[in-house]
Amino acid sequence: MKHRFSFIVTLWWLLLLMSAGVFLLALAPREERLSDTENRTLSGRPEVSADSVLSGEFMTGFESWLSDSFFTRDSVISFTDTLLAATSLNEEGEVDMEERLLLEQKKAEELLKETEEETAEKTEEAESLNETEFHNDTESDDGAEVSVSAIEDTETEMPAEEEDQAFEGKAWFWLEKTDGSKTGVYTFSEKNIDTVVNMLNAYRDALGEDGTVHYMQIPFSQLAYRWLNNTKTYCGWGCNVEDALRAKVNDGIYVHNIPEILLEHMQNGEYLYYRLDHHWTPLSASYAVNAMMESQGYPTVDYDEYEYTVHEKFYGSHYDASDMDRMRKLADRLEVMHPLMPTKHYLVKRLDEKTETELMNYNHKSYTAFMFGTRGPWRVIDTGYDTGRTALIICDSFGTSFTPYILPYYDTVVVTDLRPDYYDKKAAGGSVRDYIEHYGVDDIYMVMSTVSSVNNQYSLSYMMKYLD
Repeated sequence: MKHRFSFIVTLWWLLLLMSAGVFLLALAPREERLSDTENRTLSGRPEVSADSVLSGEFMTGFESWLSDSFFTRDSVISFTDTLLAATSLNEEGEVDMEERLLLEQKKAEELLKETEEETAEKTEEAESLNETEFHNDTESDDGAEVSVSAIEDTETEMPAEEEDQAFEGKAWFWLEKTDGSKTGVYTFSEKNIDTVVNMLNAYRDALGEDGTVHYMQIPFSQLAYRWLNNTKTYCGWGCNVEDALRAKVNDGIYVHNIPEILLEHMQNGEYLYYRLDHHWTPLSASYAVNAMMESQGYPTVDYDEYEYTVHEKFYGSHYDASDMDRMRKLADRLEVMHPLMPTKHYLVKRLDEKTETELMNYNHKSYTAFMFGTRGPWRVIDTGYDTGRTALIICDSFGTSFTPYILPYYDTVVVTDLRPDYYDKKAAGGSVRDYIEHYGVDDIYMVMSTVSSVNNQYSLSYMMKYLD
């Protein structure tokens, strides 16, 4: 009798749990939806078909749906984030070190090292190119500590006869030395230059008669502070790959030399790169946007004309929890701008499926404060202006601080990041050309860091892969 009673109780519990499970599944969202908490799209209920069941796709999708749809999920995630924010990592103020940002930095450094290894192999063939030692000083000439991290780039002394003559199949990024010579950081091969030229021409052909394409590469903070940390040795930087590209591209394509645009400002000691992060500051992005607009004859909006939410303690991708005294000393200032006009910002997939979300995250004390970081596959910004033109920005993470400053010059700004870890072709529901035609894009801005540009697969391959 006792065993029978236990069996009945167990059976009822099982039936009750099964009923609760069925009830919760019935209430679970069926469609994909945006999670602002996690900055991603949550899975919808998968479709049942013989093919999906046999291939295992249904079970994989069902597991993702269950994971993304359990009861009070948002509350649990929010509580977890709050709990983590209160841990010892944040004793000195919030340190918002998103995993994706760290992965991005790691991959960027690996790509740059691969580029430098290729450069080193090529320069070994020239007897006149001798490697020099790079000293990663962490103090400037006046004794003030400036930076905490630098990539071990390959440096080579540029032969004097190549400094002032034509490229002859090669272009350089270099550091200017106080003795008048130049130290080559890495080279750009003629093959890579020609590949990027073909890509730029293809994008220009995708636009209307008056359309323009703008291409730029932005140095990492490590390269900036190699110079700024060693002002007894270095006094500037330069790059001539932009000239090599300009000599070959079709009309309507503009290649902007960012090192040249920033040079004087950096020599004046302006705050253009973060000390504890690999990105440029929004002041740098503003200078770049204004230089481009001035070159097209547009009046510009100065950096100080915007209002900003300011965070005094920004610990970026060079954060080192083992040396908090140094981190406090080097903590960056994060200035997050407010657009001058009311804007509407949408995450977009399948060409025209829009989910409205905020443009900037003013609560984040990290680089993801700018447009919430990389989100996709596409987004569209209605700027509130009346210019009659639409821009497309194709970028890596440097573009999220660039994009807000271009808003006054366009009615609509369309944004995407085509890096494989961030771009979902299926969710996009169309090619880049489809988006150009659908939104009537007039001008394209390709905003690339040095690890996404002429020596990287982003510019060499992915741009063409997703065009059609």
